[in-house]
Order: sequence, then structure tokens, then C-alpha cells
Amino acid sequence: MIRFGKNRIVDVLTFYTATSGSFLTLNNLLGQRTEFELKNQFGKRTITELVSGERDEMMKSMTMNLTSSVSDLGVEIIDFRVKRIDLPTELSNSVFERMRTERYRLAEELRAEGKEISDEIKSKAEKKK
Repeated sequence: MIRFGKNRIVDVLTFYTATSGSFLTLNNLLGQRTEFELKNQFGKRTITELVSGERDEMMKSMTMNLTSSVSDLGVEIIDFRVKRIDLPTELSNSVFERMRTERYRLAEELRAEGKEISDEIKSKAEKKK
């Protein structure tokens, strides 16, 4: 997963107490909390919702939740984005299998409709003879 965020220190004393003044520690803690929040948001939505118009809503929700979850670090989240999501292999296979099944079902429906129309046309042609 490729993600990035902008933050700023709003309480230097809290930041220093929580991280010993280390930006590396801050980045590690932010990474852990971000990962938790991403999993939380993904658990609430389907794959389709994640890649559709709800993405902006999800980003706003994540930014708000992250801001409250990092207040004990003395920082504020200004912006947060997810550029790319790499699904685990087993989840990717599951998603692709669901997509294949849905496409197969749709193709079968269309074939059935086509056969029904074909049968009607043939029936009308037989009656005219």
C-alpha cells in the first residue's frame, strides 16, 4: 500500500514526551495507527465502495479519526491520502473469483434473454408460414 500524510506538531511538550523528540518514532507510531485505521475503514466497506465515489468520504473519515487518535502524540493530521492498495494474495484471489462469478452470471442472463427473444422470433416466423 502506498500512502502519505501531512502532519504538524501542535504541542511540542506532548510530542517530545511521547516520542523523545524522534521523528522516526513519530513516523513509526503514525504508521501503526494509520494501518489500524485503514483496516478499520476497509472492514466497513466493500471493494466496490472503496474504489468508487465513497473514497473521498472514507479519506475524510480517516483523517478525522487519525487526528483524534494521534492527539496523544502532540501532532495534528493535516491531510491523508492512499495512492494504491495492494491486497493480500488470498484476498485478491477472492475478489477476482467473485468478479468472475458475477460476470459469468451476467453472461448467462444475457444468453437466456437472447435465447428467449430468438425463440419468440422463430415462433412468430413459424406461425406466418
